[in-house]
Amino acid sequence: MPGQRSGRKAIRASDRALTFHTYGNRCAACGRTPKDDQVKLVIDHKVPLDLGGTNDPDNLQPLCEEDNHAKQALFADHEENAAALRTSLSLPEVHMRIGELLKSMEGQNVPKELIMLVAREENHGDPTKRMRELRALGWSIKNLKRREGRKVRSFYRLEHWEPWPRGGPQAAVVRLERERKGSKRVQDD
Repeated sequence: MPGQRSGRKAIRASDRALTFHTYGNRCAACGRTPKDDQVKLVIDHKVPLDLGGTNDPDNLQPLCEEDNHAKQALFADHEENAAALRTSLSLPEVHMRIGELLKSMEGQNVPKELIMLVAREENHGDPTKRMRELRALGWSIKNLKRREGRKVRSFYRLEHWEPWPRGGPQAAVVRLERERKGSKRVQDD
């Protein structure tokens, strides 16, 4: 097919149409539309094919060309961490995806954008909340901010980690939240 990368299966037209419809014909990253903002939308793989992603509709999203190129550049900047990214992206829970990426890059400043890509949370999940939850599980993660021109970029650096709790981190976070709410109710009484 013209314009298709060699060795890759084309995305079905019905899946392309469903993806655009699901996202309201808006860029999943910035919300801009072709009609209102004169941007061109392309179909993006949330998890890139070369990192284990598929053409399944739940792995597809529309991105404007600008955000798509930025995402490609971000992954290219971290090509040396491709194995860690592939492993992290394949894990079932968001805490594990983030945690395993941080572990594989322990001692390095990991950009927030990379954390968000690995988290794979719809509606731009809150990585700061995930970091707080990992800290509640005994992890030590430092947040760093660095001015780059007019922008301030956030980075996370893992300083200490704990083994994953039995039953998984999500269940442990839910349990800790219940305990916190229970102790708050007792204090309020």
